[in-house]
Order: sequence, then structure tokens, then C-alpha cells
Amino acid sequence: MVYSFARVSAAAALRIEDYFENGKRAWLRLHEKGGKRHEVPCHHNLAVYLDAWIKAAGTAADKKGLLFRAIRKGNRLTENPMARSDVLVMIKRRAEAAGLPYSTCCHTFRATGITTYMQNGGTLEHAQQIAAHESPRTTKLYDRTQDEISLDEVERIRSKQQKRRSRCRQRGVPLLAGFIHQGGRSPWRPNGLSRVSALFGTALQD
Repeated sequence: MVYSFARVSAAAALRIEDYFENGKRAWLRLHEKGGKRHEVPCHHNLAVYLDAWIKAAGTAADKKGLLFRAIRKGNRLTENPMARSDVLVMIKRRAEAAGLPYSTCCHTFRATGITTYMQNGGTLEHAQQIAAHESPRTTKLYDRTQDEISLDEVERIRSKQQKRRSRCRQRGVPLLAGFIHQGGRSPWRPNGLSRVSALFGTALQD
């Protein structure tokens, strides 16, 4: 789902024959919602993972068989497809073990793939084609390239009191350093500590 932007339903419905070679490149044939067939090039990392899975499962000869099958007691593969609920349970279990947020779900992988692609300079047009989105507006929702800029701009929203505290911090650091250098004796008054506290107490508490 990360490397192909596939929906969980399309990934669960894959058959061995849907993973095929075209020239020197591996491809995936995804059966998307509405009965649409969608073919995408296979990322080299994904090809390595799929080859390893097919070899371990011993299903290479069963071209019409399901690529991902339900597992029953004793880690025994069945002829039944994995239900979306089975995929979700597996993801939740793995996410918890990895310390990922509870909100991690099937769509997290598709969204992560699209977002990472866009952050690495991928075009909106190509992302739309790979994800099989009907509208580029849907694909645009995954574009997080402006998030950092937007966050910086939002942080500019500060009250006058916050601005005064910020200036106080900036002035307080060198003055406090001078106070420490004087061994706690302030040039302003005998009770140097009360002087510093009076001027910069709010800033130091922050």
C-alpha cells in the first residue's frame, strides 16, 4: 500500500498472476473499486518483499491463487482471502509493537506513500495516476510540502504579553550572566537577587 498507493481492498484482492513482469520491470495489476483495473510499476523494494513472501508461502505455481491469504491456527495459510478487518487487526498489532500511534490503520500506508512521494518532488499529476484518484483535488489533500511553512506562520500569532515576555527573555540572559559573574552582587543595589527577580521573574518562570 505504501509503494503502490493501493487501497486495502485492492491489495487484499491481488492474485499471484497480478504480480507480473513487463519487459525487465515487475508490475502490479490492481483491481480497484468500481471494477476498474489499474496497472502500476512495482517499486524495487516492493518486488523484493513480494518475491520473499511468495517463496515463503510456496504459492508461486498457483497463478490464479490469492497473493495474500487468511491465516488460521498454527500459522496455516488457507485458500480464503484476507478480509479488510483481518488486515486492520494485523496492522494494529504491529503498530502497537512498534510504538506507533493507535490511529495507525490501513489507510495510513496509502497516505504515507502519497505524502512521501509528493515531499520527494513527485508531481501531482503522476501521484493522481498512481493512486487512481478521479480528481487531482483528492490527491492534493496528501500534499504536506507546505505544512512547515504554514506552522511557522501560525506561530506568529502571539499576544502583546507574549511578545513582552519574549523580549524579556532576550534581555534577561546577558544581564543574568553578568549578575552571576558578579558573584551574586548587583551593581544596582545590595540585594541583587531581588532586583533580577523583579525585572525578569516572569521570563525566568517561562
